[in-house]
Amino acid sequence: MITPKVNSLGETILINEDLHLPGYVFVPLENKFMLRQCRRLIRASNDSRTVFAQHASPRQPNDLGPELGIYAPCEIVAQVSAEFAKLTALLDSTIWKKWEHEYPQMPAADKSLLQRLVSEKNADAVAKCSTHVAQSTLWGYVSRTYTSDEHLVLSTARNPKAALRMREKIDGVLQSWRG
Repeated sequence: MITPKVNSLGETILINEDLHLPGYVFVPLENKFMLRQCRRLIRASNDSRTVFAQHASPRQPNDLGPELGIYAPCEIVAQVSAEFAKLTALLDSTIWKKWEHEYPQMPAADKSLLQRLVSEKNADAVAKCSTHVAQSTLWGYVSRTYTSDEHLVLSTARNPKAALRMREKIDGVLQSWRG
């Protein structure tokens, strides 16, 4: 019988295996928040069930094998998912309270589109533990919506005059939203 390999966190390592493990849910490596919180809760609960870590084979780096991450018990993932949803909702609420105060004249159509965009981006930001996503989402939205195609000039040519014109237009839109 082959002894399974275990990583430094005590997780049984699976290499290039595409499994469906009853009672377990896959947590992808990209969602750092879910991954970290699942591992933390498993340790804190002294859960004796095995956690499986999905790895790619080092011999086949170009193969598109299974997605990397861990298989954690369903109950743990459900608990962390609820925590993740609460945190994302709190972040959304905080941002919108700030923006309602800062941009009271924001048009309703822009507000509803931005709320959807910010919620999506916030979930991703929480997942990846990044910050300042809302402000860059706001600037990106205003750039794409109100400055025609000048935002493309910035990314390709790095034209300082176009960048200045675009910033002035964005500032003008945000100023009009401030009232």
